[in-house]
Amino acid sequence: MLSSVVHLHGCAGPKWLSAVATVILAAACASPTPPAIERDGVGLWRRVETDHFVIESNSAKDWQVLRAAREFETLWHAYARVPILGLRPPKAKPLVVLLRNRSEYNYVLHKDSAGAYIPETPLGPLVLLAVEQSPFRALVVKHELAHFVSADFLREAPLWLKEGVATVMETASYDADAGRIVFGAHLPGREHAAGVPIPSERFLGEWPDDLTPDEIGIYYSRSWLAVHYLIDFHLEPFLRFLHRVAGGQPWRQAWSDERLLRFSDLDDALLDYQRRGRYGLWQVRAEGPSQQEYALEPVPHSDALASRSLLLWIATGRLDRADAAEAAAEDLRQALEIDPSAERARRLAAALGRLSPPAESEHGQQ
Repeated sequence: MLSSVVHLHGCAGPKWLSAVATVILAAACASPTPPAIERDGVGLWRRVETDHFVIESNSAKDWQVLRAAREFETLWHAYARVPILGLRPPKAKPLVVLLRNRSEYNYVLHKDSAGAYIPETPLGPLVLLAVEQSPFRALVVKHELAHFVSADFLREAPLWLKEGVATVMETASYDADAGRIVFGAHLPGREHAAGVPIPSERFLGEWPDDLTPDEIGIYYSRSWLAVHYLIDFHLEPFLRFLHRVAGGQPWRQAWSDERLLRFSDLDDALLDYQRRGRYGLWQVRAEGPSQQEYALEPVPHSDALASRSLLLWIATGRLDRADAAEAAAEDLRQALEIDPSAERARRLAAALGRLSPPAESEHGQQ
């Protein structure tokens, strides 16, 4: 059962290792083992490329990988139609890695996590899941894909607005029979934290660097409440406000120009909205492609080794796994030996530079 969200912060090493990876906690337990590359001398890794994602997995269950491909595409198409995300998603394709079991996933990330998104790696944006996880059941994927899709549109937005919009997107649920995605569902954990009466002048302003894990959760939840309130009661001026901010206008001036409501009235409005406990639902058409439209292809052995090297470096930097550092370096060495011209291995080697394990990670809750 999903319980909370955690940010894992890398402290040292190459720049990409210090990027934030958001992880959702779930009740799960498996003895960690490194991701497998081959079995009985036969490569396990296969790839399916969709219009907007590159999905790779070492799972032997084709249907799970193809289902994930379809769900990621469906989610992307839904987000691309959501006005508050800007209707202009980026062209870059995130790499989605689906590990074949919880044991391998737990080796790379926290044993209680259900999914992770790392926005900057040498291979581009990375989504990491155990193969049995659906994008529609992993809040982290929905949250961070919202950031990805709205990156250009909300580039100049304040943090409360970026996180409030992304947190609203956590509510996405897929009705396959109706071919639609519904947004705005009840999030008990968020609603509870949103009830903490932090004045709007605090969470709408600069977020302090020294917030405690509980305070971070409250700031996220208050931002979610504010954005959901604006969608429910001030949708048209809120959309115009977003476009003003996207165009470079300072957000407070844009707020004033659209006359959303007086800042002095916002706290009372949010209090009444949260106490009422009824949040509007809206939907978009989201008929994704059928699984038959996709085909799995083998991943070149050099690429598979380079990908595992990246995963092992993530394990080293985020969980202080000393056993992973040497294995990561060896995988990368073998990848370059097999194919010195392989782009993936060369990009990873260039980004890592000197192969030394990063410092121990810090953990903080959202």
